[in-house]
Amino acid sequence: MRPLLLALLVPLHLAALDVASPSGGIVVTVVTDSAGQPTWSVTSQGRPVVLPGSRLGLVSPELPGLDRGLRIAREERREVDERWKPVLGERAEVRDRYREAVIHLEAADGGPRRLDLTVRAYDEGAAVRVTVPAQPGSERFTITRDATELALPGDPATWPTTSAQGRHGAPVPLSAFPEVGERPLTLRLAPDLWASAFEAEVVNQARMRWVRGDRPGVLAAGLNANKFRQDPATFSTMTATATAERPWRMPWRALMVADSAGGLVERNYLVQNLNAPCAIADTSWIKPGTVMRETTLSTTGALRLVDYAAAHNIRYILFDAGWYGHEYEDSADATKVDVDPKRNPNKGPLDLQEVIKAGNAKGVGVILYVNRRALERQLDTLLPLYASWGVKGVKYGFVNVGPQEWTTWVTDAVRKAAEHRLMVDIHDEYRPMGLERTWPNLVTAEGIGGNEEFPTPVHNATVPFTRFLSGPADYTFCLMDKRLKVTRAHQLALSILYFSPWQVIYWYDRPDTVRGGDELRLWDTLPTTWDELRVVVGTPGEQVALARRNGTDWWLGGISPAGGSLRLPLNFLGTGAWTATLHQDGDPANPHAVAITTRTVDASTVLDLPVVANGGVAIRFSPVKP
Repeated sequence: MRPLLLALLVPLHLAALDVASPSGGIVVTVVTDSAGQPTWSVTSQGRPVVLPGSRLGLVSPELPGLDRGLRIAREERREVDERWKPVLGERAEVRDRYREAVIHLEAADGGPRRLDLTVRAYDEGAAVRVTVPAQPGSERFTITRDATELALPGDPATWPTTSAQGRHGAPVPLSAFPEVGERPLTLRLAPDLWASAFEAEVVNQARMRWVRGDRPGVLAAGLNANKFRQDPATFSTMTATATAERPWRMPWRALMVADSAGGLVERNYLVQNLNAPCAIADTSWIKPGTVMRETTLSTTGALRLVDYAAAHNIRYILFDAGWYGHEYEDSADATKVDVDPKRNPNKGPLDLQEVIKAGNAKGVGVILYVNRRALERQLDTLLPLYASWGVKGVKYGFVNVGPQEWTTWVTDAVRKAAEHRLMVDIHDEYRPMGLERTWPNLVTAEGIGGNEEFPTPVHNATVPFTRFLSGPADYTFCLMDKRLKVTRAHQLALSILYFSPWQVIYWYDRPDTVRGGDELRLWDTLPTTWDELRVVVGTPGEQVALARRNGTDWWLGGISPAGGSLRLPLNFLGTGAWTATLHQDGDPANPHAVAITTRTVDASTVLDLPVVANGGVAIRFSPVKP
């Protein structure tokens, strides 16, 4: 459906405007206060989500008056109802439906200063974007502060981490919020009113993170806010070059709103809706699949892994750090194979070309890891070279994040990879904010406290409601390692719970160390993209169960850190009978034991399954053939 233009350039000179979502449930109000400061508020079904008086605007030394002394001059409104299909997604189709107002503000004293606010009201939430139109002095200017605030009702519970790879524990009240909190930030405003505060379409701007405001109950948007900085007001500057983009647009500041934590998960497509459509004309080369790391850095070991991957439907193998030398040395040359002796004392031998050729012949692609030190020096050489080798993707390691220059660099690095038909996984502190919709060759990213550091089960049961609201995450699953704090059934469940089109499995394992029984067949057949998503159980840190459909089959992953039982209504199933293959904790004394059983169920069935402490359950449902 084409956008409907409702009003155009209607002179207002009003102090307040309302924008209601298509169903009317979400209402965003923009007001200029007595000082001419633009502010906003959000309600859901008449209940406050963001309180009146939450400030908007920008602070710039070169353009004073972008945060006060303004009045509403005119507005443009439109209503949009469109559908689009993700290249690699959690859903076969996404609906993008909202009402929008572009609010033009001008200097109340008749001066040249102007500011635009784009406000969107979705049934799933609300978003606002600040734009600096072309005006005297806007050719090049610095932004020292984003004035965007969230004044929140009461003292809501929050689930912050102070870094992208931080660990979640118990929720903290807003009054005890740390110096800085990653986005997205989950908020429980009431037992039946939840929100997630995030940013979207962060393309060439500084990263934002939430910091404490200058008064109680307020969160502020901190540009490149650093968890080690004591004064949240001293943000790094961001330079806006109007010749590069005119008018200058800040990222969206947005909220998902739902009546439950699970409702947020089911609405997480809002992040992608706030990003530009796919910019790649032919996406046929962008393929999902499971991934296994090559750890021997030798031809013999790599060819053995290729054979193992082909036998177990693993689509890719990953050469991680060490294949081109010591990744932390600036002299390391990622155009050449030079095995790091710290990772393989025999320095290989590694014939990478032979491995790539053998892998491609068996349908197993190769992904190469490159540290940012080599990427920053050699990117424009590496990408065409790797494409000529037959490599399928690149894992960008330890990329710089935060300042505007590095956001721009990462965005350009993903775009350039697409030009050479290379897929990308970005690791360490980078968190996606919907960029994968525009550049779907960005298959996944880390930005999560994953299995490489063996997080707690409570953390595992929290991230579906926090980090995964912003996009796919590369959790790097383990199965055999003794350092795991969870059962094997828990790990199998996570691979269904957590979305990543590249699902990296057996992280610390090799073909000769993988030990297990029939439960390993689940990973042999695991889809990594999906057609439909349902939250079956959802309490952050306590219990979570998600059901995902791929084709005709449904898959369900559920975990319960404290143990007990998971009560799973199966009303997401279609008509008729289904065969459920259950993978459950087999022995409380043996975390590696998995019991596999089958039973016949239908949409009226409610499974009440026992779970050991730190355990879980993974289930595949297949329709019974007549």
